[in-house]
Amino acid sequence: MATKGPVPTKEIKAYVYIDNSNIWIEGQRVYAQKERYKRSRHGDVTIYDIEMDPRWRVQIGRFRELIERTTVKWHKYGYGPSVEVEHEFYLYGSEPPPVDSIWRAIEERKIRVHTLKRSTYTGKEKGVDHLLSCDISMKAAQDKARGLDSNLYILASGDGDLAHVMKRIVELGFSKDQLHVWSWRDSISKMYEKDETLKANVTIHYLDEHIDNIGFCEKEYDIKHARVKADSLVILYPLRQSNAVMNFHQKLTIPYWTHEHLPKRPEAESADIVTIPAVDLTHDQFVELFEQAKKDLRPYELEVLTWLEYSQRYRTNRKVKLTASTRYDLLPRDYSGPEEDSPSGRSGNDKDDRESNEGDFTKVTSEQDAYKKWAAKKEQKSNIACFFGYYCREMLKCSYGHTQAERQYFEVHSAPKKPIKTKLCSKGSMCLLDPKKCPYAHGEDDLRCTKCDGKGHDWKKCPPNARQ
Repeated sequence: MATKGPVPTKEIKAYVYIDNSNIWIEGQRVYAQKERYKRSRHGDVTIYDIEMDPRWRVQIGRFRELIERTTVKWHKYGYGPSVEVEHEFYLYGSEPPPVDSIWRAIEERKIRVHTLKRSTYTGKEKGVDHLLSCDISMKAAQDKARGLDSNLYILASGDGDLAHVMKRIVELGFSKDQLHVWSWRDSISKMYEKDETLKANVTIHYLDEHIDNIGFCEKEYDIKHARVKADSLVILYPLRQSNAVMNFHQKLTIPYWTHEHLPKRPEAESADIVTIPAVDLTHDQFVELFEQAKKDLRPYELEVLTWLEYSQRYRTNRKVKLTASTRYDLLPRDYSGPEEDSPSGRSGNDKDDRESNEGDFTKVTSEQDAYKKWAAKKEQKSNIACFFGYYCREMLKCSYGHTQAERQYFEVHSAPKKPIKTKLCSKGSMCLLDPKKCPYAHGEDDLRCTKCDGKGHDWKKCPPNARQ
């Protein structure tokens, strides 16, 4: 039986390039759709609208096995059983310091990891896609120049920017059997469907049907350096009616974590169970969740408390052991703490203040000490006026200070002000636009200050007391 396609060399190499954030974050969206979380309604208002499930995690070892298995099956069918496919895996991601151990564990699976530091301003990934696109395109060009026309190039990302890179590789002369893209169905770029060159020369594989094989849902909240969220519930004496607790959790319309609170109270028969929402809730949403918990569990003589009430009643002057492993929710060095139940007073402890400046990490002797240091740091930041004023992207979430007028503006509007007329037009009198329609200022009187939102000057010349 004649083999299909050109006769390959004895060994084919498959180079696999994985965009970690694209696969992980979009996978959380797919998992949320798969779970089909119900949306509770209050009149005509949707209470819960869950787009992502942050509990979903990628098992990179299984993901690797899926690609290897599919690639070998695909090419032995095309070229014959004598073909040997050797894979080389490259994973690209960001490098938050607390999770270096994750990258090391991935490297142990013979996956070469390339990490870049996140932006210090936005906290987002910076340059990861650029590095990946450079590496895959350069490798394809080198192989083409050396006459290695049978090698495979596999991209695990549906990102639109990387689709342009795949098109360039097609133009080098590689065919549909050699170029593969793995992506989630809803997140893959439309360019793969609309561009005839890509449509004819790139093979698409969808991950949706493999979501249970390449990932898992982390339902236990295991914390070492973070705090329990304020919008959490505590069920006391849960072992008395474990089936009732299980039924309550199964009825929840939001993704959640459970945490066994240790050490248990001396008078308790078992450790209390903390139910922690995996998504942010508004006050009304949390009240509805709390009332539903009391309604469902009260017939079984189970007491339900909010985390704040539980802390005030049972955790006074006690050291608490919290253990767990959320992937990217570990406490970063610039931890700002939860927003809901946080006081604004300083610790008043000079020794603690000195310790907080020693090295890159803070030495913490108890959870109470960490809480005091966090509160002091937050108050210090809130006393510093935000440089961006009405133009602050963080809006009400900003840790720095904003005037009352700015905060009222953010409450009414869904986005900050656009920075129009904040710089002089570089074209000056040669500008073809009407000065009123040009986004840049034409003259000093047309300038708008981003600090005080005043007119007639820019931020460099803003008077000290202009912002009230």
